[in-house]
Amino acid sequence: MRLIALFLFLFLIHPPLHAGSDALVESARANNAQVLAARAEWEAAKARIPQARSLPDPSVLAEVMGRNVTGAERTLTLTQSFPWPGTLGSRESAASYRARAMWHQAQSAELGVIAEVRAAAFEAAFLRAQTSLIRQTLALFEKQSSYQEELSRTGGDLSELLDLDMETSTLANDLTQIEEALVRQSAKLNELTGTEIPPATLAALQLPKNTPDSPVAATLTDQLVRTNPLLQAMSARSEAAQAGIEVARLETYPEFMVSAGYNRETTMDGRGETMHEAVVMFGMSLPIWTDKNRGTRDEASAIAEAAAQEYEAAVRAAKSRLAILLSQQRDANRRASLYQTELLPKARQLNEATESSYTSGTAPLNELLGARRKLLEIEIQHARALTDAHSRAAEIDALFGTEIQPPK
Repeated sequence: MRLIALFLFLFLIHPPLHAGSDALVESARANNAQVLAARAEWEAAKARIPQARSLPDPSVLAEVMGRNVTGAERTLTLTQSFPWPGTLGSRESAASYRARAMWHQAQSAELGVIAEVRAAAFEAAFLRAQTSLIRQTLALFEKQSSYQEELSRTGGDLSELLDLDMETSTLANDLTQIEEALVRQSAKLNELTGTEIPPATLAALQLPKNTPDSPVAATLTDQLVRTNPLLQAMSARSEAAQAGIEVARLETYPEFMVSAGYNRETTMDGRGETMHEAVVMFGMSLPIWTDKNRGTRDEASAIAEAAAQEYEAAVRAAKSRLAILLSQQRDANRRASLYQTELLPKARQLNEATESSYTSGTAPLNELLGARRKLLEIEIQHARALTDAHSRAAEIDALFGTEIQPPK
């Protein structure tokens, strides 16, 4: 129930992305090499469980001895070793914990890649929005440039035309740089998704118009420890290391060996008699090297201590990362709200008032260009704040081991 509540909570604070982003996420799940490698490592760890609980392979010994005078002897012996009672169970437990750790590790890798894909998709959407805004302004400047050319032919101020041309060239240069950045962003998405992204998919990417709500860090810290896949992997590794202590202890105890054999002996002393014998033997190893045994146990204890400390360090790092992401998201939300509610309306009002004054002849061209440039700057900063807010939300989703998908 707690996981369901967490899912619904995160679903409310982080609304689903556009369908184009969802297509990128599914492609990354299916084709990303890092995700596929992590899944393969988990499969390998699962395959070690039956190996850990199995007995050592038995050995077969066949022996033939022949003597020309007295006779011949043939022996067949089967030997099976048995570890100390409880050893196989402890080995299986340790292997199971390691497999569980690899499963959480695979989930962590997948969620990390998904967060990268979503952040890259948001960045691509931002670049597309920035391109659209600049093109709109550039179209207005080019239209004004045609008007200024007509004025200059009839004796108008040439400096205003030069000023407008400089503004137009600067915007055209910015547009070219952004288009190149979009090419680079597309290449990054191709790498993350493991496939060539169709242009239509990139064209479908759009920035959300609203910001995600910032959750309270204090209410999420405990849930973070329970649901973060990397922390769960570290916890399972620690448990595997603890199980390894018991394995090391049991492996310093003797192993038992049972042999069953058949012996056939034929005499050549004139009577030609054949004797059949069944042989059963019992043996055991002698773990008498105390330094070796002590070293085995000490090594297992040190590995368990290292795993426990690594887990504690990972918990602290995850909590710190959560605090940083929440702070960044709150700041991005604040900036987006400031632009949306205050700066954008004022910039639009200033632009409209300046256009009216310019049309009536009471404002020079440079004031019109300045007002339009200020509006463009604030529009771009608003889009930047939205991008930052939703990118941080995608990272928070990955940190909690929760991937938000549209309801079906």
